[in-house]
Amino acid sequence: EASFCDANMTCQRRLRVALVAGVGSCLLSPTDAYPAVASLLIARGHIPVYAFDTDVATLDKMKQFDVIITGGPGNSGCTHVNWSTYDGAIADYVNGGGGVVSAGWTLYNEGEGIPSHAPNLASIMPNSGGVFVSAANTLVTPTGTDPISMGLGSFNAPQFLPYGSPTVKPGATVIATAGANPAAVSWTVGSGRVVFRAPLYFEARTSYAVGALT
Repeated sequence: EASFCDANMTCQRRLRVALVAGVGSCLLSPTDAYPAVASLLIARGHIPVYAFDTDVATLDKMKQFDVIITGGPGNSGCTHVNWSTYDGAIADYVNGGGGVVSAGWTLYNEGEGIPSHAPNLASIMPNSGGVFVSAANTLVTPTGTDPISMGLGSFNAPQFLPYGSPTVKPGATVIATAGANPAAVSWTVGSGRVVFRAPLYFEARTSYAVGALT
């Protein structure tokens, strides 16, 4: 954010970021999503940590991190996400000042109860619902004056765009659009912040053509 990152995205505050996935998840494979995200975070001076679901299963464990990234479950069968392991603590974590970033199929599969229903995770997301765009190369355009999206250019989401609902929750801010639909949404929950981004940033590259997103 602008409070600690300059225009070149050089950040003055080091954040400890949990990249959460289940044991054996393909997201952790060297050529998959999480190592790519970790490299970007390191380049900006942050501290990424690969964390299993059980590593953030309690509020005290969550408090070891400034931000928690929740991997999307997709439909690949190899991401091994078990939100229920830490769902009981995540709302308290955010209300107390923590940050959560989620992307991809989180809204769609949480609503369907796949792989596990997570009511607390759903409650802190800035959007809900299961609507998605299936067309390839859907244009995503940053919008508004939120510091998360300022200075970013438009890009194509190469495959699927599960944005949830066309109408975001009251109080949420749309920070990117795909046509008239919200492609990324942010809001404040208590003293914390939650961001949802529809592009498949944290989905398995073995199943989706999403490598270009990072």
